Formats: sequence, C-alpha cells, structure tokens
Amino acid sequence: MTTFLIVLLVVGAVITLLSLAANRTDTRRVDDESPYADAQRTFIRLIESEEGKAFLTSCQAASKRDGEYDGPSVSAVHETSVDLSVPAGKAAAFNKRSVLDELGNVVSARLSAKPIGGGQVRISFSPFYGEEE
Repeated sequence: MTTFLIVLLVVGAVITLLSLAANRTDTRRVDDESPYADAQRTFIRLIESEEGKAFLTSCQAASKRDGEYDGPSVSAVHETSVDLSVPAGKAAAFNKRSVLDELGNVVSARLSAKPIGGGQVRISFSPFYGEEE
C-alpha cells in the first residue's frame, strides 16, 4: 500500500511538472513588471529595425554580406537585462563604451555588457547616473 502511494505521489508530481513546463512563457518576452520594461522593448525594437541593424553593422557588432544581415538576436529577457546571441567575433563590439552609450541614449537607460558564454552577451539595464530606479 505504501509503495502504491509513493508511486501515485511521484506520478502526480511528474504530471504537475509537465503541465507547468507546457505553460512556460516565452523567455524572449519582456515582463511588464520589470522596472526596465519600456527600455527593454525599445532596445529589442531597435536592434531588429533597419536603422539598428545599420548602426550595429557600422560599429562591427553585426555584418552584412551579399545582402544578408548577420547580427545579434534576442535569446532571453530577464528583469533587468537582455541576453543576445551574437555572431562569431562580434561580441567584442558590445564592450565598447561608445556603442553602449549610443544604444543607452536611445532606450533611456545606462547599459553594460558582459559575455556569458556560448556566443551570448548579457546587456544589463540600470538608471542613468543621478537617476533613481
């Protein structure tokens, strides 16, 4: 009887976990509760726009060959950061303060970048100096 209850409990736990996994939200979606939700949405729209692609290409964060754009794409969105998948050899461009400052001016937040491995860079959002969160 005890074995049956344990098996039943384990099966119930597995079913619960599977249903939670099925309802998991898109990790690339901005959380409306984030203090930087507007800045994150603007940042994502910017890097996906033609103007953003041209800017990223001009500062070596992306490239364009034979009309094909090869640049960063959003892989995950967190409360105060956005993870980008970047093409090989392009992550270093995000370490340039001038690039981050220009992007930060557009999204109205101070940006910092940190490589997180696997061809990804985490762009963190914080208030401009002198501003409160």
